[in-house]
Amino acid sequence: MRRVFAFATVVGVWLAGGVATASAAASPPCTTTPTPVATVPSSPFGANVTIFNPSMSVASINAALNAASPNQRRQFFFLPGTYGDPSITPATATANNVIQAQVASGTKVSGLGRGPCDVVINGALDIKNGGLAIRPSQLSNLTINPIEIGSPDHSMLWYTSQTATWRRVNLLGNLYVSPVIQSPGKCQNPCTNPADINLVPGVANGFVMANSVVTGKIINGDGLNRPGVEGFGGNSDIYFQQDSIGGYTGFGSQMVFAGTLGAPATDFRPGVEGPNGTFAVTPGHITTVDTVPVVREEPYVYYDGTQFQVFRPSAQFDVRGPNWDQTGQGDSLPLSSFYIANPTTPTSSATPDTAATINAQLAAGKHIILNPGTYVLDAPLTVASSDKVIFGLGDPILRADNTSTIVVKDSAPGTVLGGFNADGRAFNATDMGAVPFAENQVVIGDTPHGAGSKTDPTSLNDISSVSGAKTDVLINQDHVVMNQGQIQSNNNSGNGYTTTNWTADSSTYGMVINGDHFTWQGIWLEHFKKTQVTWNGEDGQVFFFQNERPLTVPFDVPGEIGVQPHVWKMAPDFDGYPALAVSNDVNRFTLHGFQSWSRLGNGCYCNVTSLITTPVKPGVKLYSLFTGMILGSTPPGTTPTGTTVGGVFNLVNQDGVSSTTPFSTGPWGATSAWPYSDVAGHANTARLTSFPSTTDASGTVGAVVPATLSLSLGGPATFGAFTPGVDRDYLASTTANVISTAGDASLSVADPSAVSTGKLVNGAFSLAQALQASASSTGGTGSAFAPVGGSANPTTLLSYSAPKSNDSVTLNFKQTIGRTEALRTGAYGKTLTFTLSTTTP
Repeated sequence: MRRVFAFATVVGVWLAGGVATASAAASPPCTTTPTPVATVPSSPFGANVTIFNPSMSVASINAALNAASPNQRRQFFFLPGTYGDPSITPATATANNVIQAQVASGTKVSGLGRGPCDVVINGALDIKNGGLAIRPSQLSNLTINPIEIGSPDHSMLWYTSQTATWRRVNLLGNLYVSPVIQSPGKCQNPCTNPADINLVPGVANGFVMANSVVTGKIINGDGLNRPGVEGFGGNSDIYFQQDSIGGYTGFGSQMVFAGTLGAPATDFRPGVEGPNGTFAVTPGHITTVDTVPVVREEPYVYYDGTQFQVFRPSAQFDVRGPNWDQTGQGDSLPLSSFYIANPTTPTSSATPDTAATINAQLAAGKHIILNPGTYVLDAPLTVASSDKVIFGLGDPILRADNTSTIVVKDSAPGTVLGGFNADGRAFNATDMGAVPFAENQVVIGDTPHGAGSKTDPTSLNDISSVSGAKTDVLINQDHVVMNQGQIQSNNNSGNGYTTTNWTADSSTYGMVINGDHFTWQGIWLEHFKKTQVTWNGEDGQVFFFQNERPLTVPFDVPGEIGVQPHVWKMAPDFDGYPALAVSNDVNRFTLHGFQSWSRLGNGCYCNVTSLITTPVKPGVKLYSLFTGMILGSTPPGTTPTGTTVGGVFNLVNQDGVSSTTPFSTGPWGATSAWPYSDVAGHANTARLTSFPSTTDASGTVGAVVPATLSLSLGGPATFGAFTPGVDRDYLASTTANVISTAGDASLSVADPSAVSTGKLVNGAFSLAQALQASASSTGGTGSAFAPVGGSANPTTLLSYSAPKSNDSVTLNFKQTIGRTEALRTGAYGKTLTFTLSTTTP
């Protein structure tokens, strides 16, 4: 008897009409050439907003993009059309034939089409030297055919940290997220030169990529510290959401893929030391979550051929993979429904707006667009009506020295906030609060667990804050989604703190979440004095939480050299403060991807008793937790060999998973070395796969193995573009994972469709020749390419003669097309069924 225990499907293999490219295609494809607008509109926006059109010379566009912009915020728009020459290569590229510009700090570059396919950039919009610099440099709503001087063909570099977001970007090639050519770190053995300690080649601190496509691979530096060899640095932590990628390579502290096609499988195991310092288990850094429970994207401006509009996305649920179709995804708002505000600086002929003028427009029913620049506010912006949009161009700054910047009332669910900074007053070492510090900088909802809407949640996309408020962000409203933000203390260097001014009630807490069903996606929150995040709301969902504790904590010299400072103790028996404190009243809370760093540069021996404090309940689940101590030099005489010391005694509660450098001349005092650290540039690191950890139930003598067949598949297999009139074999592949407890098993594939069975179809058209498939693995006996059969006659790909656990399978596909075979414009595809079966369960 044949028993079928598991099956899965591969999503379509697509043809994108037109000229074939060197990169694998990814869905959703661009199937038509963009159409330029018939008439170039005049700009309705402010002085720091530039609108390009395809009739402009490439040289003039590059000059504008690359012009110096000291301390200015800028927005660049591309009207629909094609820019640059697609026939150029990196070797022949110049500023006169392709777009070749670095996206400067404080700059946002966006397409003005309905979707990314309406604007095609031949060239590069890149960041080559960002590194650890935090820079609001954003790309959105466009397609890039990468042609970058100094990089490999079909590749582009985006090497920067934190607020450099991609939204709705279609990159037709590879994306390097750390330098193309790297050098290894120098601190495998103890470093004494501060320049060596602080320089790890290719280190950056991540960014967010959302609803985007990279048809090639995400290529990161290999930062893994191996026995006796320090890693190459790399981009340490990136959050991918609702993307499609052609693969990922590299190693950092943590990569989180949520709802992303082509993502690698989860592997966040801690490394285990083997004999003589080797690896018994190699550490992992990947966290993959199949779907995102709720997404509400940032608004965007587009030009429909006759007028400018703003698309206001609605909430989408259980999201996997990109979606650029406006249908069913939200609504378009005419620009006439917006008030376009003007900043305090830079000055222009327009009258600057104040909190009073903007609030008056909100009260009159208008949405708000903020032109680039800085707005100095003497009162909060208050949103009292539901479904209002406040949206920034060029990442403007709203600065309110002594008041909240944004307040959303409980009566205003569905508020859409996007693309600006909500900042407070700057740090001053003599400021003890004679003028009281603001209680909060951003407040969403009036009262804890306040009214909200599941189907119309309030959203904050690309909202960052540098604040001296007591608590920077307060979330009271239920059903709020926050995606990408940099929430920071107003003293991010740590310079100027003393044991006296440390007691001022400023930058004390980072965020307090009182609302239920709050969804946190891709947030960096750093350098607050006490508890970084307090979570009181029920059913919270966290995807990617990056944190740094204070960069310096003042201490008494010489009395507190080598001991915990008295100013940084939550209780007599609790050193430091948690980065995340989940209230004991919370019953449901889930976290995927957490990392928190110590980066103490003043010689403080500062430890945290428990980095995360949480109730241990069935509904509280934490996955992929990381902590580390970043190498850095410190004042002479305060720490051994000039390195930072301190760290974390327990990652969660009292779990004993620690990452701390002792105040001693221990063997790793100034090294980035395995087994003390698994990532280049860190004195020590620790990983925890999950909390609470799961264990097998105990038995008296033995255990029972249930009959198990498990089959899981990787991302879609894609051939790329088929080229008419050419004899060619097209190849594609994806992966699968097999677990079998059977004595024998087989893996087969079939086309369940009755229409042109075994052939790729495009509407009423089908390819002339059959799709062929094969498979290979280390644990099974593979097969040569053979035509894919129908459900009644499946094609066997692999056979197993013994049980297998996590056998990694490569699934290969071949499509032969002859030069005389007619091809119809559009996408060819088929959904195939893979079956793992056995006769001896």
